Amino acid sequence: MGSVARGDGYVARRRWRVIPCVMAVALGMVLAAPAPADPPPPPTTVSLEASATSVTVPAEIELEATTDESLYNTGYSVVIINEDAAPGTHMAACGSGTTCGASDWVTWAENPNPQPRHFRAELRHAGAVVASDQVVVDVVAAEWTVSLEANATSVTVPSEIQLEATANRSMSGTGYSIKVVDVDDARDMNGWCSGATCGASEWVTWAENHDPQPHHYRAEVRHSATGTVVASDTITVDVVPADWSVSLDANAEEVTIPAEIEVEATANRAMSGTGYSIKIVDVDDVRDMNGWCSGATCGASEWMTWADNPSPEQQTYRAEVRHSSTGTVVASDTVTVDVLPFTFGASLGFSVENGVNKATATATPSPNGTPYSIQIRRLDGTQVCSVWI
Repeated sequence: MGSVARGDGYVARRRWRVIPCVMAVALGMVLAAPAPADPPPPPTTVSLEASATSVTVPAEIELEATTDESLYNTGYSVVIINEDAAPGTHMAACGSGTTCGASDWVTWAENPNPQPRHFRAELRHAGAVVASDQVVVDVVAAEWTVSLEANATSVTVPSEIQLEATANRSMSGTGYSIKVVDVDDARDMNGWCSGATCGASEWVTWAENHDPQPHHYRAEVRHSATGTVVASDTITVDVVPADWSVSLDANAEEVTIPAEIEVEATANRAMSGTGYSIKIVDVDDVRDMNGWCSGATCGASEWMTWADNPSPEQQTYRAEVRHSSTGTVVASDTVTVDVLPFTFGASLGFSVENGVNKATATATPSPNGTPYSIQIRRLDGTQVCSVWI
């Protein structure tokens, strides 16, 4: 504090403002700059861990490297290396923090011949390297299973056998496929299926009916390079021949000459496409009466003519179902038709006209159109007249 005097004897006091730095200079003091911070401690160790010691195809292996100190601002770095890959390559590189992560995929391409994976982590600085212990992850091949089912254990000709194979996982993207195999013919029944199931079918046709054999099938899982890796049990589908039956009916139990006998055979199914046919047999003459019939019924007929009239015989018929290769497979009961002779009634009358004796013969019914004639004969057999009507 100081004072200032005016000329009139007044004295004013003045306050001085003190500036510290000025005072410091005035006092001869020097203030030093803050000391620099100590550098962060460098990391000295690195370890590596995997998400599993063993994985099954397909899988992701996750890796994490850990240092004892942060990498930040140290000039140190951590790399994770797949030792099975090309030298000089790495999976990840980190320059901050205390952890560093990477992952590796095990794909279906490795499944036929899986190999263990080997990894390590390295702590690097100015050409110096500190390595972690090696980490080994075993790779296990994925196992396949497959089963096969049919829509029936036994079918009757004609039928469709439907098959479905089921695997324990989808085929898509794996390099594997499901095949349904006809064991008897040693052939694949299906193309490529993308899912976990695959179907196939086969028709049992009429061609097998005369000598049916069981059908055998198997499902397989195959790899495009290594072939079959697993197969299902073989399943059997028995094939039963279709039973045939046939009956025969006639239009009458007896006929009188002249007459047409009509017979109709009826089977339990149509003939078309079967390789079988219906035949109507004249048992007496041992002959077939009809050609080929495509349906389930077949007809035939036979005329009893005037040629049979004096002593007609009973007619006997039978229907048969025949196979083109094996012949008759079933026959109906025989059907008989009695054939009665045609008989005429005749009368003879006499009259006298203009002194002339006349004889008149009448036949009932008229023999018109028949091979018969009206004759008048004497008792000694001498023919008097004969008329064809």
